[in-house]
Amino acid sequence: MERITDRTKGFTLVEVVLTMTIMAVLVVVTGVLMGRAVDAYRLVAERSDLLQQGRMALMRIEKELEVLRDVVTVQPERVQFRDADMALQEFRRDGTSLFRNNDLLAENVSFLSLAYYRDNGNETQSPPQVRRIHIEMTVQGAGTGGSLTLRTDVFPRNFIYENFQ
Repeated sequence: MERITDRTKGFTLVEVVLTMTIMAVLVVVTGVLMGRAVDAYRLVAERSDLLQQGRMALMRIEKELEVLRDVVTVQPERVQFRDADMALQEFRRDGTSLFRNNDLLAENVSFLSLAYYRDNGNETQSPPQVRRIHIEMTVQGAGTGGSLTLRTDVFPRNFIYENFQ
């Protein structure tokens, strides 16, 4: 007589629960890592946009101030000057926007400082004595991008050899 054994192939309840638990942990860990990667990408993209916007505005100011003919008004957040065509131009911060005359150069500018120096390196508030302009600008990110501070010095070309002998 043959023995009949009822052995079915399958998984026990403990094995199924253990497998589901391990899978759930893997899914949660993967989700957290993916979330952090997306957050890091957003942060880098936002800071890159901030940097590009700030650099473009600062380069525009720098290039125009390099070829100015005459400084008209000097203030900490505003400079008026005459360009190569002797037309009156202005760079100023109004609220959180940076303007060239009435044209918007950059937004989210939380700080703008213009310092004016004589040929001997001393600070001045007299427009005819300006030989160097130090510009410092901070662009503030809208989200978690923080802020970026950019600085440059501008030496107007038309004044470099004025006192040269």
